[in-house]
Amino acid sequence: MDQPPMTPIRQKLIVPFAYLKAAVTICCLVGSSCIVHGGGSPRALSARETARELSTTNSFSCHSLAFYNDKLYAAVPAGMLEIEGGSVNRLYQWDKDDSQLQGVWKDTANGLLWVCLYDGNKLANYDGRTWREAKFPKPLHGYISRGDMLTGFRGVSNSRSFWLEGAGRAWRWGGAKSGKWTEESLPSTFHPERWVNRPLKAVMPTNRNVFFVKRGDQDYGWRLALLDDARMKSHPELLQQLEEKIQGDSAWYLESGQWIAVTNNEGKFFAEESAVGNGKGYLRTEKGELFEVIETGISRLKTPGTCEAIAASPTGTLLASFRGLGVFELKEEWQQLLTSPYSNSQRDYEVRLAAQVGCIALAVRPQSQRQLSGANPAHNSTATLVCNPVMWISQGQEWKRVSLPAAE
Repeated sequence: MDQPPMTPIRQKLIVPFAYLKAAVTICCLVGSSCIVHGGGSPRALSARETARELSTTNSFSCHSLAFYNDKLYAAVPAGMLEIEGGSVNRLYQWDKDDSQLQGVWKDTANGLLWVCLYDGNKLANYDGRTWREAKFPKPLHGYISRGDMLTGFRGVSNSRSFWLEGAGRAWRWGGAKSGKWTEESLPSTFHPERWVNRPLKAVMPTNRNVFFVKRGDQDYGWRLALLDDARMKSHPELLQQLEEKIQGDSAWYLESGQWIAVTNNEGKFFAEESAVGNGKGYLRTEKGELFEVIETGISRLKTPGTCEAIAASPTGTLLASFRGLGVFELKEEWQQLLTSPYSNSQRDYEVRLAAQVGCIALAVRPQSQRQLSGANPAHNSTATLVCNPVMWISQGQEWKRVSLPAAE
């Protein structure tokens, strides 16, 4: 049907509206803080809004850290913090009603910063100027359950690619041009009868091979809880049966079209965190041990103490934080870089570590009250007793506690 001709009044109304629509579109494309619910672009809060959002004791409850373009980014319950010079610059939020992120990761291969949102399986990346929404990968078989989302996703990269790991799967990103994800094929031992609770625990991309870590026992959590139960000491036979039944983790890699299980003569272990350094894979266990993974075998490392966090250094070596001792770098031997900024109490902490050239960041948040192996109740007068989540950034050989922004 033909449209009636526009009257002069209608023309006057539509033309300014077109300019306004174009201006809003340009703002959304150029600015990184124009859209609150737009998926890719976050809203950057003012100093006053940031101070108000971070006024609770959990403001620094960080579960993921990454340096990017000389700034530190931290995933906290209120959104993502941008930290510079030891102070919070701003707070980014993608969704005001559900601001928490699954994680924030640096993509070395593509020069990007990635975030994963809890809301609706959403990903976004940042190139230093613009935030862009990225498609969330879809599994070749099965589906991503609500439980998978609660367990979380993790990003990892080497100099060639970026991977997203979670839901028992791993996907390799094809780059900004294609924007496509390729699901990594895994050994048949990684495929249980059901397509949920798949046992992939970690991905470690070294320069030579990509190691895939398999969780040996899907029920190890409650079984370990039984082993730690004091009442089990009066049932030695049952305790021994339970220990024998638990299967440890394993590492695999693909070579010439064949999957190879890395030889492990060190006994059972359960990986909690992974990192790549010195061209090798490293695993931190729930007991605070460190294991080195290379093609010829898995070996237990001699360490200064109980390991609480690991990360790669800017030069490709391994950094590790040891309970009550500080941050060390692994070269030929362990070399201490910084002392611990907090007291080695009986309390259990979740610790995150990140580094860039000339700077190290440490985030600590208390966990439920239970004794951590290697903890010393003696208080170190030069360190802080941590009761609430806190973050530090190194300045030379000293730690500086990250501070909140001043309200305008």
